[in-house]
Amino acid sequence: MMLSRTSFALFLLGSMSPALAQDDEQCAATFKCLPTTTPPILDADHGEWADVAAYETTLVKYTGGEYEGGKATYKCQYTADHIYFAMEIPGEYRFSTEDNHLCAAIGTMFKVGEKATFLNMGGCPDALNGCENGVPDTCDDYRVDIGAHWELKGTEQNTLYGVSDSSTSNNRQGDNSTSPPENPPGNDLIANNDDEYAVSPYCRFDDDDADAGNEWAGAWAHTNPVEGEFGTYHFELSRTLQTASAVSDAQLSAGDTIQFGIAFWDPYETAETGWTDAGHYLTGCGTKWIDLELAAEGESQGETGSDAPAETPSDADTSAPAGSSTEAPASSAFSKSAKSFISVLSVAAGIMYHL
Repeated sequence: MMLSRTSFALFLLGSMSPALAQDDEQCAATFKCLPTTTPPILDADHGEWADVAAYETTLVKYTGGEYEGGKATYKCQYTADHIYFAMEIPGEYRFSTEDNHLCAAIGTMFKVGEKATFLNMGGCPDALNGCENGVPDTCDDYRVDIGAHWELKGTEQNTLYGVSDSSTSNNRQGDNSTSPPENPPGNDLIANNDDEYAVSPYCRFDDDDADAGNEWAGAWAHTNPVEGEFGTYHFELSRTLQTASAVSDAQLSAGDTIQFGIAFWDPYETAETGWTDAGHYLTGCGTKWIDLELAAEGESQGETGSDAPAETPSDADTSAPAGSSTEAPASSAFSKSAKSFISVLSVAAGIMYHL
């Protein structure tokens, strides 16, 4: 778990930026994950994904502004026992074997608890100031599953870092041999592709319960791996649909829709030191989760999403009588902006308290 607590706090805090709040009403359509009987080979070569419909989104920085490299493209398939992601993010190549900040980085997040919010990484009120004695019982309904939290300095391109199907797997995971675990099962000791859970920005851990493991496998590459040259980062990932731990992992099933989010750190955010904790990008959905639908058998390929407004967002009814205006009154827009600004100040104060 290499990023500071502030870093992943900002994964969610960023969503409260006024610049992101304006995207709230422009949340992309549902991201469909389609069934397949022919799983892809995890090697970061996305040729096998050519016929799979894509979810395309802008990437928005928490401090404001869109990612200048271009839109990200995400694809998803699942089999009877695994889910697979292919992520393509355009950008200039940069890599270091010594410093993760000089490499690209990604993270995904699933909603687990019924009350978990995208904003504030679960948002448990009883854990916003930390949890030195463990996750409070009152926070169980606020859990989020942070998976494929991947920093790359110790890895090679087009190389599978697997769970049980890789030569590195035997030495990859931590364990619960000490109490508390020095290297919990969710901590990836080789590829740093960690499996984590959280209930707030200040209450985040590598998966560490009795049944915990790290079920993520992956490979990455860049289409033009010359320092400073433009191309596209490829991330190809998989995870088992079901895991042994319902405490720290989202449990996935065909036909279900689960709420989901993705973050990206740009190694060229700063010329000298690479990405910063605060400098990551989120999807154009702003404060909203993405609805990731594991489509039922028989659904055909089709366009699964873009930055167009969703017709039926999961958490809002945008319908209006025929002929009526759907534009929010100025007073309503001001109220939303004011609330967003107050939220930023509130949580920022919490971050400053902990720094």
